Parts: sequence; C-alpha cells; structure tokens
Amino acid sequence: MVRRRFPRPDFRRAAGRPAVGAHEAPPEDRGKVPGLHGHHGWYGFDWMKHETTAEDVAAWERHKANLGLRATRFPAVDIDVTDLEIRDFIQGLADRHLGPAPARTGRAPKLLLVYRLAEGQSPMVRRRLRFKGPDGRDHLVELLGHGQQFVVEGIHPVTRKPYTWDTHPAERGADALTPITHAQLDTFAQDMEDLLDCIGCTDLHWEGSGDEVKDREAIVQDELKAPSLDALTDAVSRIPNDNTQFPSRTDYLRMGCAIKAAGADDPDRAMEVWEEWAARWEGNETIAGNDPIEVMSDWERMKPPFEVGWGYIRDVAQEHGFPVAAEEFGEVLEEDEPVKRYAPVPRQLPGAFDPSRIERRRWVLGARFLRSAVTGGIGAPGVSKSTFSILSALAVITGRDDLTGEKVHVRGNAWVHNNEDPLDELERRIAGVCMRYGIDFDAVRPHLFYSSGADQRLVVAGKDAQGTIRRHKMVAEIEAFIRDNGIVFWACDPFVSTHDGVAENANEEVEKVIGVFREIAQATDCTVDLVHHTVKNHSGNSEARAGDMNAARGAGAFIGAVRVAYTLSSMSEDTAEALHIEAEVAARLVRLDGAKGNYAPKSWEPRWFQLESVSLRNGTEGGIDDPLLDEDGEGPADTVGVHVQFDMVAARRDADDRQTEKANERAAADLEAIVDAMPSDGCLLMDVLATLRDRWGVKDSQARERIASALPIGVEVTVGTYLFKADRTRRDERAPIELRRKARSG
Repeated sequence: MVRRRFPRPDFRRAAGRPAVGAHEAPPEDRGKVPGLHGHHGWYGFDWMKHETTAEDVAAWERHKANLGLRATRFPAVDIDVTDLEIRDFIQGLADRHLGPAPARTGRAPKLLLVYRLAEGQSPMVRRRLRFKGPDGRDHLVELLGHGQQFVVEGIHPVTRKPYTWDTHPAERGADALTPITHAQLDTFAQDMEDLLDCIGCTDLHWEGSGDEVKDREAIVQDELKAPSLDALTDAVSRIPNDNTQFPSRTDYLRMGCAIKAAGADDPDRAMEVWEEWAARWEGNETIAGNDPIEVMSDWERMKPPFEVGWGYIRDVAQEHGFPVAAEEFGEVLEEDEPVKRYAPVPRQLPGAFDPSRIERRRWVLGARFLRSAVTGGIGAPGVSKSTFSILSALAVITGRDDLTGEKVHVRGNAWVHNNEDPLDELERRIAGVCMRYGIDFDAVRPHLFYSSGADQRLVVAGKDAQGTIRRHKMVAEIEAFIRDNGIVFWACDPFVSTHDGVAENANEEVEKVIGVFREIAQATDCTVDLVHHTVKNHSGNSEARAGDMNAARGAGAFIGAVRVAYTLSSMSEDTAEALHIEAEVAARLVRLDGAKGNYAPKSWEPRWFQLESVSLRNGTEGGIDDPLLDEDGEGPADTVGVHVQFDMVAARRDADDRQTEKANERAAADLEAIVDAMPSDGCLLMDVLATLRDRWGVKDSQARERIASALPIGVEVTVGTYLFKADRTRRDERAPIELRRKARSG
C-alpha cells in the first residue's frame, strides 16, 4: 500500500464518528481528531506517544480510518485561506523562504504544505496568524509543529471526497522533503505578516510562540504551582469552557495539565477545580457535554513533568477579568497609608504660553541620537555595524564632525558593549578607528568604556517559568555605571542577545524588552544605540531594504518602540553598474540611511562610507618597516575595516569622465576602422557594413550603432588629412546612407 511507504505513520483518525470523550469534534473536524475504534465506537488515546505497529495499520484499514502524521518532525504550513489570490501569494512566499513542498488539498482553495525538520533542529511549538482579507473575510495560517497532526490520506469530512496531493509525500519518501530550520520559519512568518499588511489585510495577530519545544524534564515543577489554591480556584472559575477558547481536545487537555501542575500542593482540591471546569462545557452539535467518567480518566492520564501551570492559567484568566496587578506590582496599600495617584495628571497650556521658551530637543549626534531615547541601528551582514557604533562613540567623545559627517551636538563619555565579540576584538576596532583618524589613545582613554559578552553577557530582561517577561537584576548596575561615569552615548550590540527566552517574533515580549532599554535611557539621560540584525534578503539586491524601518528582523514591535532608526547597507551590483563604480571599490562601500525619525524629518539622501583597511602594525613593536609583517617578518598584521566618508558626487563625476573618455577612445578607433573599410572616396554604408561587423564581432544592428556614434549623419569629422561625412542619398529617413571623404584644404 502506497501510504505505508511513508516513514512510520504515527496514528489513525476517525473518518466517520469523532473520538468519544471530552470536547468532541464539530462536524467539520470529523476525521481529523486522533482516535481508536473499540467495541463502543471511537474514543481518544495518547496519540503523541503511540508507536504504530503493523497490526495497528491492519486494524485501521478495516475501520476505514483516515491516515495522519505527527507534525513533530514533519512541520507543515496549513494555509486555511479561502481567497485564491491570497493563498497563492502565501504559497509563493513559502516556496521562496522554505523551499518546494508537496501540497495537499482537502477543501479548495485551502492548502497544506509539508516539510521536514533540518538535521539538528529541535521541534517547534505551533504558531498561527489570524487576519482579515481586504474583503473582511477571516483567514488563518498555521505553522504546525509539536503537538499537532494533519491528515495525509483519507476522506475530507465536509466535501466527502478524498484528500489530494500535487505530489504525494509517500511517493517521495521523507528524505525527499525539503529540510527547514527555525530561522527560515521566523523569516517566513515575519515577511508573511508584513506583506499581508501591505496588500490590505487587517487585524493581523499571532497566537503561539513558535519556540523550540522545551525539555519538560528541565522545567522546575515547583515554579508551575499557583500562589494558593484559592487563587487557582478563582482564576479557573473565570475561564470559560467553550469551543472558541478551547477549540480542540489538545487545548482542553492543556488546560487540565496546567490545573494539575498549579494545584500540585493539594491534588484533591485541584481535581475538584478540574471537574467543575470540565462540567461547564455545553457540548456542540454532536454531543451534549463532557462525560464525567471520561473527564476523570483524562485527569488520571495527565502525568508530570508538565510544561504549563499557573503562568498559563493566570494569563488566560486575566483576559476574563482575573486581577493580576497585585501579583505583578506589589501589595495593596493599607487604609492608613497615603493614597498615591497612578493615572497621569492631564495638563492645560499655561497662561501667556510662549513656544520659544520650550526647551529644544537634546540631540547628541546628528539626527540619529537623542538624549533619553533609544535608536535602532539596523545593519545587514558585512557592513561592520559594530565598528560603526565605535565610530559614532568616538565622534561623541572627540566632538569631531568628520568621523560620521554628522554634527556633534553634545560631547561626553561613551560606553560600547558587544555581547558577541571578545575584548581583544573590540580593542582592534577601537585602535583601527583611532589610527585612521589620528585620535590620540591617551586623549580618549578617560572617556571611552568598553565591555564584552565573552566576559559577562549583558541581559536586560528574560522570561520566567510562568512566561512573564521580567527586568534583569543587572539593570540597576547598568544604570548606576552610566550615571557614575557620565555616559552620554551607550552602544549595545546586538539586541537579540540582550534577553533570555523571549520569542523574537512576539511583539508584546519584544516591546517589553525594548521598554527596559527605554527606561535605562530615561533614568540616566543617555542615548542608546541598540544594534540589530536585518531580515534575510532574498532579492539579490543588497540595497533593497536601505532606509526601510521594517528591515529589522523579528517582531515589528522593535521598530515601533525605538524613537529613531537607521540602516546600514552595502552597495548593490546594480547601483555600482549604474554609477560606473568599479567592482572592487563598490564591494567596500556602505550607505547610511535614516529609517525612522519621530522627532526630525527623515533624510532620503544616503550618506556613503568606504571601508578602508587599516593595519594595526601589531606584532611589529616598532621595529618592522612593513606594516603587513609581524615581528618575525612572517605574518600579515591584523587589519580593521574603518568607515571613511566617501564623496559620491566626486566618484560619480570621475566615473562619468572615465566613461566619456572610453567612449571617445572607442569612437576614434571605430572611425579609423570605417576609413580603412571604405573602398573609395564615396560609398554606401552597406558597402562597409559586413566588413566592420566581422571586424568588431557584432551583429548588423550593433555595427550600425557604432558607425552612427563615430560618424553621425550630417556631421563632418576630421581624420588625419581627410574630412569624412555621412549623409542620406535623399531627404528620406529610410534612404540609404552614403559615406564620403575628401582631402582637407590648405
């Protein structure tokens, strides 16, 4: 049987009747819920741990069940979209980011694309994007992973027709499926959201993190407990048990596991909470509600270690009015304590209001860095964004406008932190910049501070076991250091490594992390250069996202939370060709663009820099003349690429001059070839066309263009002692062209 050739089918699903037990499937999901067939019909089972045998397959064949596959190692993109154009758009995007995949159709135009996890990749948690199309219809795209499954063969419960594939995965085998990584899925998810927004879709919101599946053995079970059984009872009582909040059996069982983990200190009372919540389900079109016996059986089957607990319950309950403020922000004030106002106090314009007396914005460097604000520096690979942060820091320290081409409004001390590179690499870059610009090391020593994550990683926030984003204890130390040392400019590189456990694509979580940086900037009155990576660029044009604030990788909350943003991009091949800039020069050119400016007009004119290689002469100890040799005369010495302002206007002018010179040289050479090819003082162009075409190795049309460029019609051209001219034999644009030459008089 063909479907048996697919590597170890994981389970069967009921084709006709849904699995018996809690949260029976609605009619449209029949044939999709995992189940086994017994004496009394279909019932649920632990399909995630079930090992399929040949006997299972034979029994499933007799019961005419659908065939499903666990998505743990075979993730899928389920495009639950009824708009054909949007579906094709998403499928094309998946093909570009993730690669080709077998496509399954059950209820057209909806599609499911199946892949396999690349070697070394851990299973992922499901995430789903809900949105409305331009016509207002609801759509859904799910990235299925651990804990999900999908039908690969059988009958669709609504159409009552077989599922179909463009190429059945069973015919190709698992190894033929395209391997994908978490990074690819992250990029696909981000670009899909951005582009759907661009084509007019609305109400886009993600559910689920897409994170790697946690090792449940590593989760501290005590951290899943509720603060009290009273709090657990109150929170669960507020959570509705309906088909909207808990649409699948998986969602229903997840709630049960959370209750059991949160109430571990009093299992009997926790079981009562579970029974009460499960009994509140009113059923669906096919069943009246939960069977109490099955509810207790489900409870017994829930075994630790658990992945979810109080944090999950608290977050869901909060959506239904559960008060969490006391837990998050401290105790309620006693009655005899003074009342503190928490809401903002609205103001009105004062009398004799004078705008000229408003304090000016306190810019630090150009219109990129502002005191008490966070700037997002978005850099593509290969542009030396870390070195550019050092260059900006030294501009602030020295007050020199020529380093970045921006006005230094405020001079002061700077701190550069890099979480990825070691201290000696930071010292190389600092030395390279200082050597190129003639900055005295002793002059900057009291004002420049630097640190490396290789010694102590800098983390400002992290996610705890309950999924709450919390400010790290080291933030207080960071603020104290900035204040004590008069730091005006703080560069932190890269943003992605400054938090723990935060999903890069989760807007709410990323916004909270940047909120910590914003609090640091405001508390210390410094400006923050928060260096970040760009999304992957598959266009082949390195300048495609230059000046685009949406080029930032991950959640859109990053760009929404920073006040200013800039991009660094390398010169593209198209730009180099258009400006006639030689490839070896273009490969070292980097453009700086404003991407977002809440407080200043966005500049559309890029500023160009050339990465100039600076030898550190390290190892020479002053005794070797050749800067590229070490003290043994062997080495090359270390070099650093330093950004130096590049005069693009002059470069364009020089390039145009070179092109003009080359064109003139070729025209002169072509004119000499025309003279040599003329059989007499007067002839038709056709008489010399074949000879010149063969000589130049071009087509007729190209030969005509070169003749017309070297000898324009009606223009007399001098070559040696002769005058040459091309004219039409009569006043008709279609008339033959005649070439004539005559000796110059005098």
